[in-house]
Amino acid sequence: MNSYRRSVELTPMNRNSKADCLVKQIAWDFDDQSPLSIFTSGSTIAPSNLTQLPNLPDYLSKCKIDLNHTKTGLILPLYIPSLALNLVLHECTYSQMAKYLRKPEFTSVGIGYYDQWAVFAFATKSPAGSFSSAVNLSDLGSRHFYLVSSLLGLFLLSDEEDNLLQGLNSYRQAQNLPPLAKNAKADCIANEIADDAEDQPCAVTTAKSNVVASRPSQITKFPHYAEKCKVDINTTSDAVVMPVCVPEMVQTLLLANYTHSQYAKYLNDSRFVGAGLGKEDDWMVVILTTGSPVGRFEGSGAGSLVVSIWGWVVLVLLGFLIGDFVRL
Repeated sequence: MNSYRRSVELTPMNRNSKADCLVKQIAWDFDDQSPLSIFTSGSTIAPSNLTQLPNLPDYLSKCKIDLNHTKTGLILPLYIPSLALNLVLHECTYSQMAKYLRKPEFTSVGIGYYDQWAVFAFATKSPAGSFSSAVNLSDLGSRHFYLVSSLLGLFLLSDEEDNLLQGLNSYRQAQNLPPLAKNAKADCIANEIADDAEDQPCAVTTAKSNVVASRPSQITKFPHYAEKCKVDINTTSDAVVMPVCVPEMVQTLLLANYTHSQYAKYLNDSRFVGAGLGKEDDWMVVILTTGSPVGRFEGSGAGSLVVSIWGWVVLVLLGFLIGDFVRL
């Protein structure tokens, strides 16, 4: 996208961590929604086509964003089946989304994705669209925030998470191990853990640190995280959770926290084939997943279970009715 902006003589957009946090929350909540239609290059995308975000107070409170600093920003919910990466740039630059990319007032961007949904936020330099820190959220009930109802495709990783995963995979390659694949469900849980770790004291991990990766069963709130991220908890027990705290997220130090500490033994384990990463302030959480049924973080089957139970109830009642009919 920044290459596209340079081609039209605009400055590149920076990443906006507050907007990142906001759109991640929106993307997770969009997971259960089906798109009204699949976006095409001829679809109309207009700021006048607006929908209110009912859960905005929760999003802003969690991300510590001042409502007054969102008014001139732009939020785009994005959808593409399987988040096919090869369609992303085309959809962004050869559709009506390009007109937003060409607006010079947008100087930074927030990106969040989950499952087949991604959400893209354009922010401005002016306070009214900067998505900056919260000052007073007491008036949330009387304010409104809107999103543009357009359906596009987008799949991008945050800089720190992307760089760390590349570093971890380079380390794995040096050990003749296959790279770790991104696991969206584990990403969601890693972000939840990082959010909760934000207020904890920051102790930098070193080679001498006595760090042991946690199993999901050792994390008190893990069932809550799994429920929120729609993960079947029975498919998580083989995973390991590895949190670190690095002031200012210095990339070289961040990578060393994993490859030059006791966490390295988990990175050297060939059973782990996937990874979920989550970041909040100085905290990074990496979850390593396996390819086994008890470690690959599959979607929750709660809905199917409910359907199965009701199906069984209907069959039992039908049996009673048939029995009564036969007796008659």
